[in-house]
Amino acid sequence: MAFKHKDLLSLRDVEREEIEMILSTAASMRQLLDSPTKKTAHLQGKSIVTLFYENSTRTRMSFELASKYMSAAAANISASASSVQKGETLLDTGRTLDRMGTDVIIIRHPMSGAPHLLAQHVNAAVINAGDGINEHPTQALLDMFTIKRHKGRLDGLKVAIVGDVLHSRVARSKMDMNVRMPDSLPVGLPSTLLQRRPDVRQAEQNLKAAMAAAGMAYADRFPRLTISLTGGLENDAVKGLINSPFSYAVGNLTAPLFAFGSKRAKYRAALAAYDQARLAYEQKVLEVFREVNDAVTAYRNMRRTAELKFNLKEAARQYVVLAKLQYINGVIRYIDVLDAQRKFFDAQVEESKAVRNEHLALVGLYKALGGGWQPSDVEKKG
Repeated sequence: MAFKHKDLLSLRDVEREEIEMILSTAASMRQLLDSPTKKTAHLQGKSIVTLFYENSTRTRMSFELASKYMSAAAANISASASSVQKGETLLDTGRTLDRMGTDVIIIRHPMSGAPHLLAQHVNAAVINAGDGINEHPTQALLDMFTIKRHKGRLDGLKVAIVGDVLHSRVARSKMDMNVRMPDSLPVGLPSTLLQRRPDVRQAEQNLKAAMAAAGMAYADRFPRLTISLTGGLENDAVKGLINSPFSYAVGNLTAPLFAFGSKRAKYRAALAAYDQARLAYEQKVLEVFREVNDAVTAYRNMRRTAELKFNLKEAARQYVVLAKLQYINGVIRYIDVLDAQRKFFDAQVEESKAVRNEHLALVGLYKALGGGWQPSDVEKKG
C-alpha cells in the first residue's frame, strides 16, 4: 500500500499497515549500504532540504546521506548560519523554500509543534526530525526496524525504554507506536500461574508438612480460574472465592486411628497443626487472588487515565496551532500563544505522569502474578 499522508509528523497519524510498509521498504533499501556504488535513482529529480534549528550530527547526516544515496539534490540549512539570526521566522523560511521548488523539508526545532505549523503553510512534504520534547517519529521507526532485524518480529515483544523518559521525544514516539502495534499483554492467564509465588509455595509446603505429620495424603486444590489482564478475573466463581473462604478437601487418612496414650496426644497435636497450616494456606490463597484482582483493576484504571491524558494533550496541541493562526491573522496577542504553549506543555507533563503510573501499575501486576519477588519480600509478608 502507498503512504497516505503528505507529511510524516507523528506516528499516531500512521496506520499499522503503513508502518509495516515503511519497515519493509527500509529492509530492501538496507542492501544499498552494502553495495559498492551506494547509489539508486529513487529520488532523482527531487530536492530535499534539512532545516535544523538545533545542533545535530547523526540525524542530520543520516538524512543528507540517504538523500544523496537516492540521487536527490540535498541541501542543509542551520539556524545559526541563516537569516534566522536577522529575525526571519519559521514560516518565512518555509515559504522561501517552498517558492524555490523544494520537494521535502526535514525539520528539527526546539519548539514542540513547529513541524506541524510548518506543514500547514507549505506545499512541500515535511518530515519531523524532532520537535522539542514532543516527538521523533523517524528515530522510533529506526528503532522498530532494528528490533525487527535482530528479533525477527515485533509482535509479542516487551520493550524497556531506559533514561529520561519524561523529556524524551523518542520515548514519546514509541508510546504512540504502541497504540498502532498490537498489545504485548496476553488475553488471559491461568490462575495456577500464581502458585509460583514464593509466599504461596511456602504456605503450600507448610501444609504438606503438616498433613504428612498427621498421616494425610496431599491433594492439590488450588482454584482453577482464568485471569484477564484487561478485564479482571473472568470466572464468576472468583466472586464467591474472594468473598468467602473455600474449603480445602482433606486427603485420605493413612495413620492408625486406634492408638492410645502418647500416640493419641501426638496425633491430636498433628491434627491441630494441620488445621492451623490449612487455615494459613486458605488465607494466603484468598490474599493472593485479592492482590491480583486489585492489581488488574489498578492497571486497567491507570491505562484508561493515560488514554484520557493523551486525548487532552492532543486537544492542547490543536489549540496551540489555532492560537498561532489567530496570532498570524492579528486576532490575538503573542502572550496568548505563549499561554497556549504553556498549557500544551502542562498536558504533556500530565500525560508522561499518567504513562509512568500505568507502567508502575503494570509492574505491580507482574509482581502480583508471581514475578520479580525477592527473598526479603517473602520474609516481610510471612
